[in-house]
Amino acid sequence: QIFTENDNLDRFEIEDYLSQMLYEEFDVIIDDGSLSQTSDSIHTLFSMWKRKTPAHEMTRWLQANFPEELLSAPVPVQQQNDDLSSSDESEVEAMDCEAAASQKAEQKNSAPCVDEDGWQVVQRTKKKTKS
Repeated sequence: QIFTENDNLDRFEIEDYLSQMLYEEFDVIIDDGSLSQTSDSIHTLFSMWKRKTPAHEMTRWLQANFPEELLSAPVPVQQQNDDLSSSDESEVEAMDCEAAASQKAEQKNSAPCVDEDGWQVVQRTKKKTKS
């Protein structure tokens, strides 16, 4: 939506939008510098798209700027089961909520969690007050 409403987006506007969205939707604050790098890449690709850059040139840019593993990684597809009735769906949702709650409790008591993709799940800690 931000791209369709604004023809002349600056990098900092994309960064501000991403930062705000990540905080509001996921309660995540990114302060390692990766947000500006991501914004630069999005801005470059958006500019290329606006100029109607051919797809092969955009692909060449992506290959030059991102690791092959990232570009060739399969995108997980969530399968939908049309056979579920509405009562079955609510039961599945309830089980998912219970599993998520127990998983959160376990994460608080254990070492950092690494998911199946190798990403480490990091919990934000409260700042210690000086006495």
